[in-house]
This record gives sequence, structure tokens and C-alpha cells, in this order.
Amino acid sequence: MRHLITLALLAAGSAPAFAADPPIDTSFLRQYAETRGYMLGRPSKPKITPDGKTVLFLRSEPTNAKNKLFEFDVTTKETKELLSPETLLKGAEENLTPEEKARRERQRVSVGGFADYHLDPEGKRILVMLSGKPYVFDRGTAKAKELAVGKGTIVDAKWSPDGKYISYVRDYDVYAYDLAADKELAVTTGGTEEKTHGLAEFVAQEEMDRHTGYWWSPDSTRIAFAE
Repeated sequence: MRHLITLALLAAGSAPAFAADPPIDTSFLRQYAETRGYMLGRPSKPKITPDGKTVLFLRSEPTNAKNKLFEFDVTTKETKELLSPETLLKGAEENLTPEEKARRERQRVSVGGFADYHLDPEGKRILVMLSGKPYVFDRGTAKAKELAVGKGTIVDAKWSPDGKYISYVRDYDVYAYDLAADKELAVTTGGTEEKTHGLAEFVAQEEMDRHTGYWWSPDSTRIAFAE
């Protein structure tokens, strides 16, 4: 009917004045997507230091899905940034191995930067992984050191109970890094893709929420591992 009226008016020499549709405001949808449903920027993985004075946590910026490491001082109520991926990589882009991508997917980690961090038993040093490399951050000196590990894919890095070693699985074998000697030690040998050492199999990770395949003894003298 509207088209018939328009044709009739055009034939009579005059055009109708229809109001244009108002522009659609998409700012909410854009903001919702950029903030991942307003979930970015929230603290995650909080851990209290052994002395009870500090709470450490990971947090990204509201629209940048890269986790940084922060600390909250219980006494002063102040929060400050401890470590960022940019500081460790010196401006380079983060590069995740296929194994780390699969591991993060099974742990439901969808952000970049630090996926997790580990305090030593005294709470003075922090272990982080970034771009497949292990780093130890000293809270006292505010300096980070990359461990001189061998070539290969490293996953599941953790402290020994006494804080003298950092263990991990490189490719398909378990290693322990002696921090005092600054040296990597092989715990297992002969691991292959078909017969892995120290890795949690797919079912354990996906269905049982178990993402490790090796365990330190309480006295830090032995490591039990799955084969």
C-alpha cells in the first residue's frame, strides 16, 4: 500500500517525506565482546604468601586479554604490578607451542600472558612460564631470571618442596633444575610420544581435571612419575 501511495505522489509531482530509521547503537555489543562479557580485568588465582602479609593474583586489563602478576599488601591496602609479559619478553610477541595451547584449552584458560604462577616454600621467589620458557622472579630484588634449560617443549613446571629445584617435563621426560648449581638434571630418559614420562594423559586432563603426571616426595629426594 505504501508503494502505491508513493507512486501516486510521484506521478502527481511530489515526493513523500519518510523519516529515516535511527542509527543502531552497537557500543554495548562491542564493549561486551572486548571485555569478554565483562570478565576481563577481574583478579584470578589469588595466593597468600606464607607470612600472610601479601596476596598475589593475576589480572588483565579490561580490554586486553593478557594476564600480569600483581600483589596486594594486606597492611597498606595497596596493589602494585609485580611482573608483566612485556617485561620478560622485552617487547617481543608471546609464542605458545601447540602443546601449551592444548594444555591451556584443557585447563579452560583463554587469556594470554601468565596462565599460572608458583611460589617457593618461603614465598620469596615466584616461578612463571611464558612462551614455553621458565622464569624465576625474586620478590626482594624485583628481578627475573630465565632458566638455562635445554631445547624442547616444557610444561608443568613446579617447585620442589625444599625450594632448591624446579622440575618440569621437557618433551617426554622429567627434568629437575638445580638452582644453586644453575644446571639441568635428567630425572627420566627414553620418553617418546607413544610412551611419555611425567605427563598426564588426555583422559586425566579432560575428564579428571588432573594436569600433572609426576610428584615430588616430601623430602625432595625422589620423584614419582606416570609412564
